[in-house]
Amino acid sequence: MSTIDGTIDGRIDAAMARGWVAAFDADLLAHIDRLDALDTALGNGRLADHMQFALTKSRAFLREPDTHSFRGTFIALASGFLETSSMSGAMLGMFFHQFAKSARGAEPVTASALGGASLAAAALIGRRGGSTPGDKTLLDALVPAGTAIMHAGHAGTETRAALERAATAAEDGARATIAMPSRQGRAARMGIAGIGTADPGAVTVALFYAAGARTLAERE
Repeated sequence: MSTIDGTIDGRIDAAMARGWVAAFDADLLAHIDRLDALDTALGNGRLADHMQFALTKSRAFLREPDTHSFRGTFIALASGFLETSSMSGAMLGMFFHQFAKSARGAEPVTASALGGASLAAAALIGRRGGSTPGDKTLLDALVPAGTAIMHAGHAGTETRAALERAATAAEDGARATIAMPSRQGRAARMGIAGIGTADPGAVTVALFYAAGARTLAERE
């Protein structure tokens, strides 16, 4: 099988998945103070503690012998976030768990499958949290990213380009939350006072897709 953009025949393999998670781990830590400041500005707080806890747990899970696959890698990442006591950690854990399910027993994984998993995660999170795009949550980055990668995959776009489009869409979505009032969770009490501050969950999702796009580009 030929290698295209650091994947096998345009699909993302286990090695790519582990590189993606490692890059996301590093990027999240690099931006942890910024994310914590955003969270605090929206009336929450302790996001840095929750994210560091999640990453520490995820690293421990990644050392388990059954994680050396695409599915196993993202299950380990999801498990770390699901063990936090925060709503944002739970939402991100659901997202990563759906991402793991994109393998559906067949690896490597296609861009279309990643897009489908992203949108499935958005639907699940929306149902659980009672939120929709426009409510200043991580959905404002996740839905555009999932839509972008799904469309790119169905159009036969190379995996690297598909992930780059998802990363751009997620970044644009996260930036758009700056102009939104807070409507969900503890931040909802901020209301219009939340305008001017980006949602940290949306920013985290943007960091995730950017890490994937960069990891794939570096494998060329």
